[in-house]
Amino acid sequence: IDSLKTVVGTDDGVNLIQDNEVVEIWDSYNGFFKNNKITYLAGANNLFFGLTANHEIFAFNLDSVFNYDSLAIHNINQHIHERINSIYYLNNNYWFVSDSLVHQIKFNNRSFNYFNKWRIKGVESLGVWDNGVVGYTNSNLIFSISNHLSIIDTIKSNKNIRFVVKDNKDGLWLGVDQKIHHIIFKNGKVVSRKYFGFNEGFIGRQAFKNSAIFSRDNELLIGTIKGLLRVENNSSELIERDLKVYFNGLYYGNDKLEISEYSDNIKDDLPIGLELPYNKNQLNFRAKVFHLKNTEEVEFKYQLEGDEEITEYGGSSNIVFNLEPGYYSLSVFAKTQRGDWSSVPLIIEFSITQPFWYNPTYIISLILILIASIFVFLDYRTRKLEKEKEKLENIVLKRTEQLTLEQNKSEELLLNILPKGIAKELKLKGTASTRKYKNASVLFADFKGFTSLSASMNPVELVECLDYIFSQFDLVMESHNLEKIKTIGDAYMCASGIPKENKFHAINIVNAGLELIEVIRNFNFNRKLAGFEEWQVRIGVHSGELIAGVVGKKKFAYDVWGDTVNVASRMESNSEPGRMNISKATYDLVSEQFETEFRGEIDAKNRGLLKMYFVNGKIKENKSIKKII
Repeated sequence: IDSLKTVVGTDDGVNLIQDNEVVEIWDSYNGFFKNNKITYLAGANNLFFGLTANHEIFAFNLDSVFNYDSLAIHNINQHIHERINSIYYLNNNYWFVSDSLVHQIKFNNRSFNYFNKWRIKGVESLGVWDNGVVGYTNSNLIFSISNHLSIIDTIKSNKNIRFVVKDNKDGLWLGVDQKIHHIIFKNGKVVSRKYFGFNEGFIGRQAFKNSAIFSRDNELLIGTIKGLLRVENNSSELIERDLKVYFNGLYYGNDKLEISEYSDNIKDDLPIGLELPYNKNQLNFRAKVFHLKNTEEVEFKYQLEGDEEITEYGGSSNIVFNLEPGYYSLSVFAKTQRGDWSSVPLIIEFSITQPFWYNPTYIISLILILIASIFVFLDYRTRKLEKEKEKLENIVLKRTEQLTLEQNKSEELLLNILPKGIAKELKLKGTASTRKYKNASVLFADFKGFTSLSASMNPVELVECLDYIFSQFDLVMESHNLEKIKTIGDAYMCASGIPKENKFHAINIVNAGLELIEVIRNFNFNRKLAGFEEWQVRIGVHSGELIAGVVGKKKFAYDVWGDTVNVASRMESNSEPGRMNISKATYDLVSEQFETEFRGEIDAKNRGLLKMYFVNGKIKENKSIKKII
């Protein structure tokens, strides 16, 4: 704090040391934090923040004793809502670090200013960087924050970075993986890397975390497992070297090519007049350099000029090209430790020959032969087709009349069996596609006691009655734009909302169901006058998804499938004579247009308990209700 006061965070709280004596201890007894283990202390200008091992934040100022600063904590809690892992005071700013954010805050004369926050995950530590901070993450990502967040570099190592500090030039010092790294920047880019390992005097397996600092003499001091390491000022100076690049062979895939077979001459291990066939165009050029103790630190630049122009950088001493026929010149540079490329690069000039089918004479000859063959073939086909034409015209005239008659009959038959759109598709394509409908309704109707009824009636009379009833049902279908699906014995099945979708499908089918009940009521009225037994119709309706399409190859039938069909059948079987029973899904669609009667939850076969409703009729219109159809 000053020459007389020092604040120390310990495992037993915060200690104030004055005149080389502990004059006050601030711990959980004071009530401002529960865990006495202090992990971070940061601050200046008589305002300090602390952090415990349980991520508890506290703030205090010092006159002669500790004073808890509740206003500072209130301001922090208003702007930072995540758990804080570390706190720093760097370049006159407070920096609060969470799992994925870094917050920058400034206090001027007790006035709180929240500057900004940057999203970066896994921050391990922060240090001074010009007007901002530099830091690193647990994934070895190095970054800086001044006016904006910048990613500086990524260290590739299976060990985590232990420290990052900036020197007074353009360099960063990093501790990682039994080495000290020195990285030099120019114009915001890494231009040089130097490593200090055991051979250069690094004595420990690794440095301690956040254990590096520059002394007043600008010497780097590093705490390691085996003691304190001092890096002198001039030890990081790099020597300029002009690396010479040598040719190390040419490969096709994994096979090394004997370049003498494809070259006019070999001079200084370099091919002169190198000409490669078109089928060896996937080339692997390999280079090598000498002089450095660790050649893995060398970077290469490959610059290809010619029919294709490519420039690539990397640490690999070989590069693969997949080239088209043409003339090329490859220049290979190596990078010195100061970031300067070789003044005299390795240059390899070569060409790739064209395949024989690229020869203009070959191409012209092939085109002429092809044209002549086409003319001969067309002349032969023309004469043959003229003869066939006369025969076919006579046959076509006779068959056209027959086909027209048959086609008319087929179309009439299809329209009686299938919907118009489906019949048209079947006629054009030969098949009709199956289609899924998200919103449709299905109605089932049958007659209770039909078996005993049929036994008591003359078969001819029975069929005549069914024909009359189903014919009347068909008229109802037509008037409400419903699609009759099929009849099976005394059962009648129809659907609404197919094949043409209709948002009023449920209302239409319930209206139709009421009319079907009316048809049977009129039918029974006449039978009752004649003294015959009445027919008892039951109707069930359900709404939902279904699939519709044509089945069969010889006898077409338009049918529907899906759980909606099964539930509609259960609605019918659980209905009562002269009543229409609907499901909950249908009820939700028609409840505002029809008077309904909730029957409760009824156990349906293989379906469990289902909510069912009787439809008693249409709701009588008044001034507040408008007809929607």
